[in-house]
Amino acid sequence: MKANIRTVGLTAESYEIPQVEVQCGPKGPGIFFNGLNATVSRDMLLRIVDAYRKSGLNMPGRKVTVNITPADIAGDVTGYDLPVALALAAASGQRKLPNLEKWVVLGELGREGEVRYVRGCLHALFSAVCESTMGEDIKGVIIPKDAGRSVACVYDRQPIPVYGVSNLKEAVAIVQGKKTFPTIHDEYDADPEPRRVASVWNTIRNNPGALRAAQIAAAGGFPLLLAGDAEASRTISRAIVEILPDIYTWEATEIASAFSAAGKEPESPLLAMSRPWRTIEKGKSNEDNIVRGYAMRPGEIPLANHGVLHVEAGCPVQSKTAKAIRTAVEKDWIRIPHSKGSEYILQADFILTVSATAGNGKDLSEAVLSNPLHDLPAVQAFVREENPSHEVPVPREGEDAASVQKRIQKAHEIQLRRNGGKVNGRLYDDQVETTFTFEDGVQQLVRELIRRTGLDESEYLRILRIAGTVADLDGKDTVDRAAVSEAVAYRFADTKNH
Repeated sequence: MKANIRTVGLTAESYEIPQVEVQCGPKGPGIFFNGLNATVSRDMLLRIVDAYRKSGLNMPGRKVTVNITPADIAGDVTGYDLPVALALAAASGQRKLPNLEKWVVLGELGREGEVRYVRGCLHALFSAVCESTMGEDIKGVIIPKDAGRSVACVYDRQPIPVYGVSNLKEAVAIVQGKKTFPTIHDEYDADPEPRRVASVWNTIRNNPGALRAAQIAAAGGFPLLLAGDAEASRTISRAIVEILPDIYTWEATEIASAFSAAGKEPESPLLAMSRPWRTIEKGKSNEDNIVRGYAMRPGEIPLANHGVLHVEAGCPVQSKTAKAIRTAVEKDWIRIPHSKGSEYILQADFILTVSATAGNGKDLSEAVLSNPLHDLPAVQAFVREENPSHEVPVPREGEDAASVQKRIQKAHEIQLRRNGGKVNGRLYDDQVETTFTFEDGVQQLVRELIRRTGLDESEYLRILRIAGTVADLDGKDTVDRAAVSEAVAYRFADTKNH
């Protein structure tokens, strides 16, 4: 007999659903796993054998072949335990499991038959929904009960029922359909209101210039280089997520899926609907920053998608990580080589912030220029220490985060409408001069300012992009001299006189 079931291939942002095929042949010893190495196969078999003993099932005394297709989909194979166990029970004739091939199942088995948490439970839900929208008949999703609350609290009820199970017996009963089981939404509808997080942006008092630069970077999609106090730079970077435009549902889905593939399930709707803030720090390897191992656990760069990625001051960025960051800034994605010559393209669209501080015998300007990412087309700003007396931060007077966010949201809408779906920082070089409306003499003024300040000629288009963003943020239809003067001030690190 033969039985099929679906599970989830956990790439960082893939919605592929591999098939688990189990076939019981004529009498003869042996169980064979296609596509898994001997150690992985043995460990999975031992977990299934122990779970069967506690669940009233027996390993068939016949030749069994387990095949997972396609075989090159990366993933933590412990999550295949539950689907393989269900398919084996059906293929051996021990349980009648109708329409088993229409279920998406994920879970690790314990020695007592319990179903343990594995990463990718939200991923499983999104995969099933995507398959369903493409015309596939999906009856439901089964995940470990430990992940039920995190999945239920992120999204409302889906057209596909999602069940959280605590053991193998419950999973069998759900597929059999002999009685009604509550879905995760039935169990966790009464989830308490998430705690609201206090605003960081509203407490920053000593750096009005850096806050203005952060607004320009957020509005135009530019990298932001923060030169000066490292802790204050980190605070400003973290506050940028509060002023970015409201998150769209499709963005939240992509964020939650990547975090789920990394084993970081959201604990509340607030977390799931917030833009991420991730860091590149000392001691983190290329795997920590990009993607980890065959299991394709997303690192800091893909986890920053639709949010902010901060590179700490003095962090020795490895060449592979620096290359991935540059690719993400220029193209909004990173490329991950995979087995058999294939590769994955992972989305990585974020605001990059880089901190540079004096130290190790270098002054501030030397520290900026020695930073491996300083030459990116970034908005640059000086940062002073915040609350040097270590007083408790208090809200500052003036425009708060909500008001700033509204202006940035409006600037984004202007840019996307005018630029054909692009923010100013993503305009091609040949589009810049034809996209903006300039006040008479402004372009000539930019060239003269470049000559006087010692900026490189390549800075001409960079300054025009930033000046156009200043105008958009201030609600002006024309790029005037004031916008150009401000834009030049944000490129101080490249002048001859620092």
